Amino acid sequence: MEHRLSQRVEGGLPILVYKRG
Repeated sequence: MEHRLSQRVEGGLPILVYKRG
């Protein structure tokens, strides 16, 4: 579960930052 959460957070972080910027 930790592996999936890490991948989801890493892939969602840049997307959220790009959408906000």
